[in-house]
Amino acid sequence: MINKECEIVRDLIPNYVEKTLSKVSNEFIETHVDNCKNCNKILKAIQKEKTQTENQEVIENNYEIDYLKKYNRKIKILKYIISIFIIVSIATGGTVLAKYIKIENDYNYNHNIITTVYQNLQELKQEENFSFIKKPSSVWTLSFYYKNGKYKLVSDLEKEKDAKDDWIDYGFVTENGYKYIQFYKLNDGRGVASNDMSADIRDREVSTICLEDFYNLGKIECASLEIRDDIYQEKECYVLRKNNENDDYEEIWVDKESMMILKENTKLFGKLTEERYSWSIGNITNEDIMIKDTTKRNDPVYDEILEKLLDEN
Repeated sequence: MINKECEIVRDLIPNYVEKTLSKVSNEFIETHVDNCKNCNKILKAIQKEKTQTENQEVIENNYEIDYLKKYNRKIKILKYIISIFIIVSIATGGTVLAKYIKIENDYNYNHNIITTVYQNLQELKQEENFSFIKKPSSVWTLSFYYKNGKYKLVSDLEKEKDAKDDWIDYGFVTENGYKYIQFYKLNDGRGVASNDMSADIRDREVSTICLEDFYNLGKIECASLEIRDDIYQEKECYVLRKNNENDDYEEIWVDKESMMILKENTKLFGKLTEERYSWSIGNITNEDIMIKDTTKRNDPVYDEILEKLLDEN
């Protein structure tokens, strides 16, 4: 039984060999195969096959090494094979085989997109300087800024033009979780709070609901996802859609270039909601996460956290 990391690495090895991954993904795979003999063998086998193919292509001088083109070529071969099997199935009653091949092909294509996006999101969490912003509605924005173990989390809910309910957390990660101080405004009243949590703040905030759901789909459900090409914010996107009962559905929109999620659309009980995402890497400054209120309050937990936040600020 291989572990989860081996499964992810083996899914991404073909992309690594074709040099279509990001620098962070390449480093992730290289670190893993250096310490995993089985995955190392698989990588070397695929690299050897690629070298043999390239030599043959140089002789033929009519084939470009490109992951998507290679995939399209395989699809054409599969369609040819499927056509042959369909003819045979008509004569022998073997329609089940043709259906199985289609399910397998659809699953591989959809699962490859979902897995790549999911892995990219996990890699973002490991960055030491990044932001991740969610906009679940037109009146609410949740912004997460992280740098070298410290973070700021801002919730901004605009109820009316002249009134806002909002809160800001300033915190830092610890060995077993994270600690934070919260300043909030609610119904025109203000307050402060502090807490010590046993979880990873990055796992909690750098996440999406639909993507998690799609990533955990079984083979049949994943293969049955509808997929189309579309444009969002002038970016070419894959759109994967899961149809539910009563015309309800879930969609994820994926930027083809970065292979990161841009938004999710959910229709539940006839009501459509849209959650948008944006992120950046390496642009967070000390000013972005610096705590503004440095007043001590004679609260041991609060004052301890405040001292840590002020340290090296």
